[in-house]
Amino acid sequence: MLQMHTRMNEKLFDIIQVSGADRIAFLQGQFTQDIKLLSSSKILFGALCNPKGRVFATCQLFTTKDKVNIILPASMIDHVIKRLSLYKLRSDVCIERNKHIQSFCIQYTDSASSFSQSVHDNQELGNAYVSHQLKRTNDIEFFIYENNSDSNTTKPITHLNNDQWKAARIANGIVDVVPDTSEKYTPHMLNLDIMKGISFDKGCYIGQEIVARTEFIGKVKRRAVSYSLSSKINSRDEKFYLGEDTIGIDILSISAEMMIALVNTSIASKKLTYKRGIATPINTE
Repeated sequence: MLQMHTRMNEKLFDIIQVSGADRIAFLQGQFTQDIKLLSSSKILFGALCNPKGRVFATCQLFTTKDKVNIILPASMIDHVIKRLSLYKLRSDVCIERNKHIQSFCIQYTDSASSFSQSVHDNQELGNAYVSHQLKRTNDIEFFIYENNSDSNTTKPITHLNNDQWKAARIANGIVDVVPDTSEKYTPHMLNLDIMKGISFDKGCYIGQEIVARTEFIGKVKRRAVSYSLSSKINSRDEKFYLGEDTIGIDILSISAEMMIALVNTSIASKKLTYKRGIATPINTE
C-alpha cells in the first residue's frame, strides 16, 4: 500500500473549494484563467489580481463534480478565502477550505508510471484525484481525496520532500506567491501569460484592464527567471553581479540549490555571480 509521506511534513499546499449555482460566473469575475475551461482531468494555472493588476495570489485550478478547486500555498488560504468572501455579495456560492484532499509529488520513474496508471484505473477513485506533470524535472504532482489516499502498487516510488517539491516547481518556472510577495508583481512578470494562466478574451475580471494593456503593448521589462545555484543561498538579500556590475533582482523563492527571481529581460539568459557561486539560468519554456 502507498502511504502518504506528506503527512509527516508541514503542509505545502492547501485547497479552497467553491460550490453553488453561481460558482462559475462568480469565479470568472475573479481569476485571470477562463473558469469555463476547467475540467476534472487537468490542472490549469491562474491568478487573483488587485484592481491595479498586481497579483494577489497565484494558483492552480481544477473541478470535481459540482465544485471548483483552487490549489494555493498553505500560507495564502485564509487570505484568499477572505478576499473572495468580500466579493461574494448575494452570489449563490460557498467558499471553504477543502479538508479532504491530500497533495504530494513523486519522481516520474517506471514505478511512478505504474502507480499513476493504477490510480487512473482505480474505479473507486473516479474523479477523486487530479495530477499535474512537472515536465522539466519529470515529477508528478497529485491531489487526491484522503479516503482514497492509499492505492495498491507493486513497486516503491520516491516521494519528494517539501524542499525538493519547491525546488522542482522553481525549476519548472512556477512562482508560488506567498504573503511576502503578494500584490507586488503583474501576471506577465510571473510568466502567467507563457503558462497559459491568463485568458485575454473571456471578459472582465478584477485588474483585467491593466493586464490586457500589458499584453497588447507587448513590452514586459522584467520576468521571473529560474536559476540553478552552484551553492546554497540563505538570504533574499544576497547581492548578484553581471561581470563587475551589481544587478538588481527580486528573489521570489529559494529552495535547495534552485532560485526563481525577477530579472530585467535584457539579461535573462546571462549567468550571474554571487559571493559563494554562480547562478545559471534555466530555460523553462
